[in-house]
Amino acid sequence: MKVYYLYKRISSRKQLASGLSLEAQHKLAIDYIEANGGTIAGEFTEQETASGKKKRPQLQKALAICKKEKATLMVANLTRLSRSVYFTSMLLKDNVDFVCLDMPNVDKPMIQMMSIMAEWEVDQCSKRTKLALAAAKARGVELGVNGKKLGKLNEKAAVAYYQSIKKDVIASLGKTRKRTLQHYADTLNRSGLQTRCDGKWYPQTVKNMFKHLEWDTKQPTFS
Repeated sequence: MKVYYLYKRISSRKQLASGLSLEAQHKLAIDYIEANGGTIAGEFTEQETASGKKKRPQLQKALAICKKEKATLMVANLTRLSRSVYFTSMLLKDNVDFVCLDMPNVDKPMIQMMSIMAEWEVDQCSKRTKLALAAAKARGVELGVNGKKLGKLNEKAAVAYYQSIKKDVIASLGKTRKRTLQHYADTLNRSGLQTRCDGKWYPQTVKNMFKHLEWDTKQPTFS
């Protein structure tokens, strides 16, 4: 019986909305096994962050065990991963058999070509953007205006969000004895309150919130 290890990844709320949730990826794997036979010996789930995209520790673990046990790596969603030269190089370097659930007929040469084309498109897009900006500047267009408007809108949205959770923040931090930004961040993370982008609290995030609420960043009064 053919043995598979499933590699899943999730990176954002947008991915959840697009139908690429962990549950959806798992269902694709089960459907494939039911149709083709075999067994899934284990699963590796990658929670991607901007700083960890290149490392992908779970992918490295999945490749290592597949290589050791001569198993097949099952990738739930190749379409996005193939845009990463790092991912492609890892997959090709380790010489591990694999199957891609969203593109079951793809092979290693095709992956290599997809990666090359994706990299080329990124390069072309960058060049087109630079040319367009240069042309706009030559016509006398003031660059950065839209960015400034967007910045103001983001500022208003941030203030509105922090005002909406102000009471919960006061309830969480009002009785804390340690007066450090790190302690405030740890307390908020334990409370279950999320940042405006549904993320984790850090000292800088807390500092930004204090500024939006017009609190002293060193000795806030929480009122």
